[in-house]
Amino acid sequence: MTDLEHRIFARGLETLYGSVLLGEEQVLSYVENLIYLNRALGDAAHSRWPLLSEVDLLRRVRALCWPERPLEIRLEEGLSTQILLGREVLFAPVCRLLFEAEEAQGFPTALVLTARNGGLEYRLLLGEALWRRGAAGHE
Repeated sequence: MTDLEHRIFARGLETLYGSVLLGEEQVLSYVENLIYLNRALGDAAHSRWPLLSEVDLLRRVRALCWPERPLEIRLEEGLSTQILLGREVLFAPVCRLLFEAEEAQGFPTALVLTARNGGLEYRLLLGEALWRRGAAGHE
């Protein structure tokens, strides 16, 4: 397990534990997301995943680690949802940035994905302002 994966699971378990203690209704969704993450992140048989799978994984991590903070994920026109990505292309850098944002006492409100120069560009926005951006080629 990588440091990032450990951090995600630790935060997810904290969220689940707090939800159980408070008797919140979304306990089951937290358990489902933890099980899904365990399977997805433990899937060593694959090295690349479709973009939509990676977006779903990011949504689940956000819902589990930061349930009180909404993050809109937008795919701009022209971006193929069938491109294959390694976890280090989108998932890992965006998750690292989300943890960084939390430590900086802020949190992005949107993640925008765009096709650029044969690769993928992502932008994290705070309101309408650009907070961080990154790009990578498809694998």
